[in-house]
Amino acid sequence: MGTKRTMRESLSPRKQEILQIVFRLIAQEGIQELTMKRIAGEIGITEPAIYRHFSSKAEILSALVEEIISIRLGIFQKASMYKEDPEQYIRIFFDGHARLFEEQPAMTIILFSDEMFRYNPDLMERIASMMEDAIDRIATIVRNGVRSNLFYSAVDDRMVSYLLLGGFRLLVSTWYLGGKQFSLVEHTKKFVETSLQFLMNRGSRQKD
Repeated sequence: MGTKRTMRESLSPRKQEILQIVFRLIAQEGIQELTMKRIAGEIGITEPAIYRHFSSKAEILSALVEEIISIRLGIFQKASMYKEDPEQYIRIFFDGHARLFEEQPAMTIILFSDEMFRYNPDLMERIASMMEDAIDRIATIVRNGVRSNLFYSAVDDRMVSYLLLGGFRLLVSTWYLGGKQFSLVEHTKKFVETSLQFLMNRGSRQKD
């Protein structure tokens, strides 16, 4: 069962409120419609009042990226408790992200939009760094699974990481663009278990 995530304590209550509103507006209307005036109107304050907390839309988006990094770090830490159990690590890793996206659908737009940060190299670099970090984490756990004879020795850990993360991205996009008509968490479980079946060294299972 997922737990409701809260904003970083380092943010002031008003900044937390603004970011929560921005997450919701992006999920409902997309990034193109997001303006300082729109945010102020949704909160019920004047536009100049927004600038007391964030100097620009770019700064708000930067804060959103930092929020995502902070939340994902929690998912990584939870999954790392199972670093000696590659199967469970992969389950926790993807389940945590599925629950995150169900709670905050706007994060699918922020993480998976190729155009959103196109004109902001700094944010683009940070998003790319997050993706590379996820690829490395999954590749490492797959490599551990191969070394322990749990996964087939012939698999390339980085290619498997691309397949898992790419497949998950497609699943999330299908869920989001289709109007969130199915449980992302349940479909993610099926996706992960099916993927693990292809990875498993059945010979090692027979010996157990």
